[in-house]
Amino acid sequence: MLAEVMHLPALEPVGVRRVAWTERGGSPARKGARMAAARTVGIILIAIGIVALVWGGISWTREETIVDLGPLEAKAEQRETIPLPPVLGGIALVAGIVLLVVPARRRT
Repeated sequence: MLAEVMHLPALEPVGVRRVAWTERGGSPARKGARMAAARTVGIILIAIGIVALVWGGISWTREETIVDLGPLEAKAEQRETIPLPPVLGGIALVAGIVLLVVPARRRT
C-alpha cells in the first residue's frame, strides 16, 4: 500500500532469496566476512612464513633496571628469541598463499 502511494517498485519476496543464500552457504554479507577473514589469516601466515624462513625466528631486546639509586641507575639488556623452524615457515607460507589464491567455494 505504501509502495503504491509513494510510487515505489514492488520488492521481491524475502523467502525466495533466503533459500538461495542458504543453498550457497549463507548470505552474501557472511560470505564476504568469511572471505575477508580468510584473506587476513592468509596475509598473517605469509608474514610468519617469511620471518621464519629469512630470520629463523622473532627476536627482541628487553631492558631491565637492576639498580635505581636516585641519579645512579644500572640497567641490563637481555635479548629474547622465539625460534621458528624453517619447516614451520614453509608450511605457513604455503598455507597463506593457498588462503589467498584458492576461491572460498573450493575451501568449503
